[in-house]
Amino acid sequence: MEQWVGLQEEIATEKRKWKQQEQMLKSEINALESKKKTLSESIRKNSQQTEELQKKKEKLANKSDQLKNILSSLSGELEKTKTFLLERKEQLPEFMRDKMRKQFNQLSAFHNDSEKLAHLGDQLNLVMSVIKSIHTADNDLHCKSAVVENANGDELEVAALYFGLSKAFAVSPDGSYCAVGAPQRNGWEWTEKPELAEKVQKSIDIFNKDEEAAFVNLPLSVNISDDTK
Repeated sequence: MEQWVGLQEEIATEKRKWKQQEQMLKSEINALESKKKTLSESIRKNSQQTEELQKKKEKLANKSDQLKNILSSLSGELEKTKTFLLERKEQLPEFMRDKMRKQFNQLSAFHNDSEKLAHLGDQLNLVMSVIKSIHTADNDLHCKSAVVENANGDELEVAALYFGLSKAFAVSPDGSYCAVGAPQRNGWEWTEKPELAEKVQKSIDIFNKDEEAAFVNLPLSVNISDDTK
């Protein structure tokens, strides 16, 4: 009987221990399940974010390729425009060439650049800037000093009134020289018109506000010679 009672007590003790261990194991299992659920949710969110980032990356790559294709298609026309502008540089008045010297130097540098595609955006901005500068100047009046050659080949410093960039009238300080200028392929060509000296000087004085505004008749028709086409 004593052995049986002792055995029953041992069995009861083991059952209590097992119950305690069972509760601890259940708690650990519940904690692990909770961690598993949290990790699964994190993995799901990370996967979703990774997928979204991949889609955005693909969209940006496609847009980049589209832009490169657009810029590449512009390359040919851009080269033609750069060549045209550089060839027409000498047809600009000297004051405009001085004013745009930096732009034309950059244009020449890009024109000789071997990495054209990489700099295509910069080239496009530069070309548009050059065109804008020329367009703005061509729609304005300018009174500038210029150096011209008379019929004897002597150089004279004159005051020149430019109507845009396609016509100009020049007169010497003493009025002994007067000429009409127009751009040619290799520079400006001046044709002496001594009979216009008084009118040109009057126009310059009005422009400089040394005289009151008045109408002055000047020949404004422009004849473009074949070598400028």
